[in-house]
Amino acid sequence: MLFRLFSNLKFQNINHTMNKLILSLGLIAIFTFNVKGEEVKFQSIGFDEAINLARKENKMVYIDCMTEWCGWCKVMDKNTFTNDEVATMLNDKFIALKIDMEKGYGVNLAMKYHISSFPTTIIINSAGELIYKQSGYQDAKQFSSTLTSVLNGEGQMKYPGISTKIDISYPEFYKQRFKNEKTKIKPDEKAADKFLATQKDLLNEISWSIILTMDVNEKHEEYFITYMAKYRELYGNEVDNKMENIIYSRTEKAVKEKNETKFNEVIALIDKKFSVEQAESMKLNSKLEFYLETGRYKEFSKIMIEHLEKTEYNNAQMINGYAWTLYEKCDDKEVLLNSIDWVEKAFKYNADYPILDTYAALLFKTGQKDKAIIGCQKSHCSRRGKKRRCFINKRIATKNRGDEVKLLENNFRFENLCLEIF
Repeated sequence: MLFRLFSNLKFQNINHTMNKLILSLGLIAIFTFNVKGEEVKFQSIGFDEAINLARKENKMVYIDCMTEWCGWCKVMDKNTFTNDEVATMLNDKFIALKIDMEKGYGVNLAMKYHISSFPTTIIINSAGELIYKQSGYQDAKQFSSTLTSVLNGEGQMKYPGISTKIDISYPEFYKQRFKNEKTKIKPDEKAADKFLATQKDLLNEISWSIILTMDVNEKHEEYFITYMAKYRELYGNEVDNKMENIIYSRTEKAVKEKNETKFNEVIALIDKKFSVEQAESMKLNSKLEFYLETGRYKEFSKIMIEHLEKTEYNNAQMINGYAWTLYEKCDDKEVLLNSIDWVEKAFKYNADYPILDTYAALLFKTGQKDKAIIGCQKSHCSRRGKKRRCFINKRIATKNRGDEVKLLENNFRFENLCLEIF
């Protein structure tokens, strides 16, 4: 009896304690989900006013360079600027502006700072000097790190050739490049070279703006290459971007002509103009492009294997892109089997639909039909059960009707089942 009474009292106490705990947790949950985190306070003021305010408050000016149609700009709005740490840093240490680069004064800023991809982050100090520029999406962690490094000075860049004056007398053909998509007019291809031919100083800000953003003839290109070190002193990392474009263009030309002599000249140019670390990466990309596009698949495969062994097959997107190209263009079975090996090793980093689809295609092309069916089932399941026929169905339809029927039966029978490949 006493035991039962004690047990009942104990049970009631536990219930009472649990009810209080549940109530407390409920209040915490309500509070958590209803309290809005700090937001970035983008200011509705002009550029000049922002610089003056930054000078007065001893801050920097941060500009989110965006456009209405930019998808990644919207992702950054949703994921990056809603982060408490990012918002606190921008609100406390910066005058934050969000400016459409295709409207109003945003066009002037785009011309001045050579902004043509979005989103782009630029940071300007209180003296009106550009100290940071980076194109592309940054998540909250990356962006917080960026802001911290700029604030402590480590991430600040130098562009002594870019003046603090925004409104410069650019030639009309240059201005046309920065109109919005509806009003943009493609400039005369020779306009840039005609203009540069009239300039005594090809290192000045206007000449550099044209050399950087437009295709120029070989004479002006060679001038840039010769004085690249001086350009780099004046315009920082923008110079490497221009050089990379030249390397890409010359590699394309060598590919089109299937000219190995010209290609070797490109490799020599990379060695001459870039640091060892930069050169290795650029030479790798150029060699892969040249050998793949000129049909020298064995050489391509050899270089690819050497690279992937160093990186442990962690770039699934790159592997998938090259493997798919081999599927479409190459008939060398040894090379195709090598590409299957790359794809399999990349699965531990990424096993989503595109790479699984490529895997199934390669298996089928190398005669491994049963394994291809399993790979196709797995890629089909990675689409979360959507009734989408794997492309391989169509391939089989043109080769063997019986195999096609077998494949379709397996696809729909195992629509929501991911079979193990290994």
